[in-house]
Amino acid sequence: MIDNRAKIPDELIDALLPDEKLNGVLKFIKLNGKLHLCFRGNSTPPVVIVYYNNHVVLRISYLRGGLHKRDYKIEVSANHAKNEEKITLLNKLRDEYKFEIPKDLNTVEDINKISYPYRYINPDEKLTDTFFASLCELMIKIMDKYFGEDNAKSNYVEKKRQHELFTALTNVQNCYYVYDLEFSQKYESQDARDEDIKNQNVVLNHPDMLGIRYDNGVPKALALIEVKSTKSACNNKKTGLDKHINGMKAYINSTHMEDRKNEASNIIRHYKKLDIRKTPKYIPDFTKLVVNYEIVVILTDEAIKYYEDKYIKKGISLNDDITSIYKWTNNKLIPMP
Repeated sequence: MIDNRAKIPDELIDALLPDEKLNGVLKFIKLNGKLHLCFRGNSTPPVVIVYYNNHVVLRISYLRGGLHKRDYKIEVSANHAKNEEKITLLNKLRDEYKFEIPKDLNTVEDINKISYPYRYINPDEKLTDTFFASLCELMIKIMDKYFGEDNAKSNYVEKKRQHELFTALTNVQNCYYVYDLEFSQKYESQDARDEDIKNQNVVLNHPDMLGIRYDNGVPKALALIEVKSTKSACNNKKTGLDKHINGMKAYINSTHMEDRKNEASNIIRHYKKLDIRKTPKYIPDFTKLVVNYEIVVILTDEAIKYYEDKYIKKGISLNDDITSIYKWTNNKLIPMP
């Protein structure tokens, strides 16, 4: 299995360019200003994903060879709509946007089975900019309601902060340039994952985001970035602060870092080609450089006070040679002792 998130078919990247079939997606992302596009070349098939608050709005894939005379597949996440609202959404997607959804949605079970409704784009079909804009606006409206519900506010603050940080951290001079979010290690099977854990003798904790630390415009390190926003996220027995840092140190020492090193520069090149995200003038080729690795923990909201009470007031620091603790406050990244 090739674990390379940058390995996206040229046909998919090129279709997002001006005057091409999928350019309406890119136009809306730039116009909206609150969406992010990321690459998942290690998916089957490879996809580009549009995120809002770190949740999926759209997934787009290229069907090699025009499977069934179709070029591209568009999927949306229907998981943020519930009950009657989900029925209304699915009917709208089918009737107005030509998604392939059955008309006889008679039971709750029928509805719940549909998590990612989809439609195809045929070779001779070009959807309008208005189509993509209205589709994205429809999904964002549903997600705004979902995130605003009382039972979702605390649960999803961390996702919102990750999205906020991904927007903000594009400094290519003297800070961190974040180039990927919603990271999840890819395995061929559950057995492969179990074997990986067995070999490492520790659960490999994955970062929320991947970035590069720049110093005077020169890339100095590949950074694994973890965001903690709640007290429960910090003291969780499985994914608490100490354990997560130790797990990320194990990840740095694993063979997976070769994959992360190999994909980094190409992900940034995709952004540069699409002109969708600020990119550095000098894009490092980590396959040809001696690479330093860093762990960056960014604390927000109530996680800041948790760290102050549990560690700083007791004279304890989690900073070390490869680990840096920051707090994110007033749109600034501030080092913590």
